[in-house]
Amino acid sequence: MTRKSSAPGSGDTSDTPLEESLTFLLSTLGSRIALIAEQNLRKVLNLGYMEWRVIQIVGTETDVPPKRIIAITGVNKANVSRAISSLEDRGLIQRSSLNGHARYTKLNLTREGKRIYRKGNDLRASSETPLFEGLNASARKQLGASLRKVMRNVDAMRSSD
Repeated sequence: MTRKSSAPGSGDTSDTPLEESLTFLLSTLGSRIALIAEQNLRKVLNLGYMEWRVIQIVGTETDVPPKRIIAITGVNKANVSRAISSLEDRGLIQRSSLNGHARYTKLNLTREGKRIYRKGNDLRASSETPLFEGLNASARKQLGASLRKVMRNVDAMRSSD
């Protein structure tokens, strides 16, 4: 069966064999969502996507070592370090030594960082609503469970290398 290709730049994969590759769909979907999130974060909070991811993790946990952010996000150390430095320079996070060892640091949100965290979560919630339009609560819950399972599988594959 021959399929015609989509119009250039349309972003539609529905009439190509790419729609059959779940890894392609997931990675493309992630990239598209990240682009939308980046636009909203820049406009509303003056944050980049990686900076927001750091704030999300540090806002959810306490005394977060940078290694934890790298492990959760799967992003390389240099990108995480740049985001941490930028957030520290802006007074949104503070870095302190872990157990008195200068080499080991932990991160926490400042008061302003906590305000941005709350505002960002409100933005995230309102931005997610149109993404899941047409999915009822049960379908959203099942999608979340399935994606978490895939994430665990990916983590298991990464750790076996």
